[in-house]
Amino acid sequence: MKRRPAPVGWETALEGFRIYLSTHRGMGDHGIAYIASVLRRLVAFLQEREVRSPDTCTLADLDAWIAHELAAKPLKHATIGGRVSTLRGFFKYLHGEGYTTARLWTGLEAPRVFRETTLPPHYSWSDTAQLLTSAVSDPRSTLRDIAIVWLLASAGLRACEAIRLRVTDIDWNQATITTRVRKRSKPLVLPLLPAALEALRAYIDRERPSDTEHDHLLLSDDSQPFKSGDAVSRTISTLSTRALLFEDSGAHALRRGLGVRLLETGAGLGQISLILGHDNPKSTRAYLRASMAQFREVADNYANLL
Repeated sequence: MKRRPAPVGWETALEGFRIYLSTHRGMGDHGIAYIASVLRRLVAFLQEREVRSPDTCTLADLDAWIAHELAAKPLKHATIGGRVSTLRGFFKYLHGEGYTTARLWTGLEAPRVFRETTLPPHYSWSDTAQLLTSAVSDPRSTLRDIAIVWLLASAGLRACEAIRLRVTDIDWNQATITTRVRKRSKPLVLPLLPAALEALRAYIDRERPSDTEHDHLLLSDDSQPFKSGDAVSRTISTLSTRALLFEDSGAHALRRGLGVRLLETGAGLGQISLILGHDNPKSTRAYLRASMAQFREVADNYANLL
């Protein structure tokens, strides 16, 4: 008979789950940090209820924490769903490790979120202009930061694609950049605006180390290739906060902004899907919803223009 491991405390459980997410799930630092913040709030709440270890936790304790979170701050359905999903994953892990015999994750329920009714956050062109203006005028910003904004906003790159770009992927004569890390696993040549080329040239000539052995286009502060796209998302989030735009809005919001602009300038969903590397047409339809939301704002204010 398999012996059940000795009871463990919350700190051991949290550290084990962190290692599991990083090693076995391949999750980046940014995602792990978010999950850790949620679980640490949970553990603090449980310890106040004298729940000292996972094997003494009950479904009633978890329901009480969710109610406590809702009472502290109104949350969107998607946010609640995300936190419940975090709890499910954590307690499923604990059960698999033998730290608890209760299958608590099976009793956790979250509000249903319908994909087609949600509107993903994105930058309008004026938002992007404000982001760039703020970054250029802020001495805390680097030339690399400005180049990153242009890459994401004008080429629609994912953060993970941006960090894998090589200097040789830029064709200065044709004003294009080639990305090879798309979900479709096919290289794609994308046009770059003149301002984007200028930002990339300024970064390469004036800030990027000239004696580096790495051929990656974007290098971290210690002159090494980025390990994950999380750093790029954090850069955009920081710049956005400084520009008094969205809080905690990362790299993907700039990518979505390009999708909306392409749609509003006459590009078809097929073209947008190709440029952004979507396998599922449902992903591209999100930009149609965002565009229609902006049209509704114009319609609502039409009477004021007469």
